Amino acid sequence: MLNALNSQNHDELGDCLKKVRADDDIRVLILTGAGEKAFIAGADINELSQQTPVNGREFTLYGQEIIHRLETLGSRDAAINGFALGGGCELALACTLSRSQPQRQAGTAGSELGYIPGLRPVRSGCRDCAAKAWRTN
Repeated sequence: MLNALNSQNHDELGDCLKKVRADDDIRVLILTGAGEKAFIAGADINELSQQTPVNGREFTLYGQEIIHRLETLGSRDAAINGFALGGGCELALACTLSRSQPQRQAGTAGSELGYIPGLRPVRSGCRDCAAKAWRTN
């Protein structure tokens, strides 16, 4: 899957956010995906299918902690360079500004797979969707 969220990049993003918070010279954080097809195409379904309820819960709580770290930074932008699905959409919503190329898609498809968005409380995600417009250049 293109730029799928998994344990490895959860750890990498968490470490990056710690470093950004500790460095007073950094004024803005810009998140973007590798390549042109996906910002973040959602969770790594193969990894999720291997998780037990206990470590699945731990994975979700850690993801929520990462979102909280992101939301409590100063200026943070998402440069949406492709699909922003599931957790990718949730990460983009945690940014103060989200910019997208025309014809890019964002959303969550978790209900089709039997789960609800887990990185951000659904209430705050709905509030942010209502308040934030995706900008295109």
